[in-house]
Amino acid sequence: RSKLTIDKIETHMSNFNFWLLSNGVSIIHDIKQIHTNNFIKSLDPNKKALLHDTLMDLTGFFNYLYKKEIISVNVVSFIPKDNYVRQSQLPSYYTEEEIDKLLKAIDRGTAVGKRDYTILLIAARLGLRASDIARLKFENLHWGNSIIVLNQYKTGKNLTLPLLPAIGNAILDYIQYGRPQSGEKNIFLLAVSPFIPTTSRSISTMVQRRFIDSNI
Repeated sequence: RSKLTIDKIETHMSNFNFWLLSNGVSIIHDIKQIHTNNFIKSLDPNKKALLHDTLMDLTGFFNYLYKKEIISVNVVSFIPKDNYVRQSQLPSYYTEEEIDKLLKAIDRGTAVGKRDYTILLIAARLGLRASDIARLKFENLHWGNSIIVLNQYKTGKNLTLPLLPAIGNAILDYIQYGRPQSGEKNIFLLAVSPFIPTTSRSISTMVQRRFIDSNI
């Protein structure tokens, strides 16, 4: 299981555990059908994906307990089924002209501009996720072979991409004239002290702001 999947499962089970403790249940053997039903009813019915994933995680949890003989009654029989079906979504995209307008709207004369331009250029030219850009380290850059080698955060798969001249030049410009002095291994840092590595959330927020600023 990927770290993202594990984090999601832990969140759902932590919510269930907190609900049980709040309702006076602290021992697994004391969990009854009324507890699982009331917990499920406490979830937001409008968040169908969250409800579905929580039901699946509860099912896996109690199946495990029963299989390991930690409980004598399989509580899975108490958990209701749902008819949730994940809907595929049409991919959204920006035109080449819009991306060009976005990049040109960034003031590369500032440290923040150099960083944001480089991040957006990597996203636009190589299609990397925000999570992978945030975790990009100097060791991922193989200058001699003009490639970027990394392990994708979401999929866990290795990926090799071309270190395009435009991207290489932008990275060097940021490192030399925009990046704060730091011993961090991550390439991209926040522009304010304590200059810690960027996060996928901060990158996503930045991209949204840049689109707004460029009137796209």
